[in-house]
Amino acid sequence: MKMRDLLRGSYHSMARFHEQREFQRIKVNTAVSLHYDNAEKVIEALCIDISENGMGIISDRVIPMGTECKVKIHDGKTNKSEFQALVEINRIFELEEGRFILGAAILVKY
Repeated sequence: MKMRDLLRGSYHSMARFHEQREFQRIKVNTAVSLHYDNAEKVIEALCIDISENGMGIISDRVIPMGTECKVKIHDGKTNKSEFQALVEINRIFELEEGRFILGAAILVKY
């Protein structure tokens, strides 16, 4: 059994949990920059949903669980940052070869 098949079951469990959240997630489709390892590493990704306490991010790279990142949500065209926060990666789900959903808990909003 492949790891993605195992994770696929976890993703469906997460979807059921999603319906029971205290703060509903809002579906979005916007560019996001993740800065980590003392801002030395940057990943450009896609924020797919956001709530009061967390966000879902699709990326072609994995950031280890427990890593704190500074997140900047932007429109992908300008440098104007609409939203910035400090988040901690707390879930990783493999979608397909080379693509992942990163679950991030929002620790501090700027």
